[in-house]
Amino acid sequence: MSYDDDIVFNKNVSPELNEIDGLIANKTPFVIDEEYFPMSDKSMFVGLSNYFNRDLTPDYYRNNVRGVGANAGFMGIETSSIFSSFKDNFMGLLSLFDFKSPNLKSIDEPYHYTDKVLFDTQEQSFMSIMLHCFATKDLFRLGGALGYFFDTPIQEAVNKSKLIHFTGDRKYDPQFPKIIIDFLKKHGHNNITPDWFYY
Repeated sequence: MSYDDDIVFNKNVSPELNEIDGLIANKTPFVIDEEYFPMSDKSMFVGLSNYFNRDLTPDYYRNNVRGVGANAGFMGIETSSIFSSFKDNFMGLLSLFDFKSPNLKSIDEPYHYTDKVLFDTQEQSFMSIMLHCFATKDLFRLGGALGYFFDTPIQEAVNKSKLIHFTGDRKYDPQFPKIIIDFLKKHGHNNITPDWFYY
């Protein structure tokens, strides 16, 4: 299982995550859908297709018919499926990624925003495409029907999502430090203040 440092388990909505327990116990890979942001896991298609010398899009869409995005903030990964193809070619794995951040001086221009999104989503695109195309078990999708809302307005997520992902600009929402500070204080850490957070 992989998870980012900007996710919060929302115990006000659900104190337990029974479906996650079952998926982990059965070693079933899973993703959480991003219904409204299908681009979130597509940036590595060209690089991975070139690496494997075949178009991976048919395999991907066979296991994701609607083509919705998959968020890497919280993901059940089958490591053998993801990394076995690179066990003898670590440099080949590294070569798939762009490590130079795009110039963001003109972020208001649409193509610069696209460049930023493509750069920022490389990791989740890599893991999502590899899982969709090579996992040995059917990928399980978590979405709104099970109480996981990743790309809804932040207040809606706070009100009804079992897990909140403070992606991008959401980290500037005052609820992000408040939720974490309240949790830390509840567990005896009383010296944490908002200026402790980095953005």
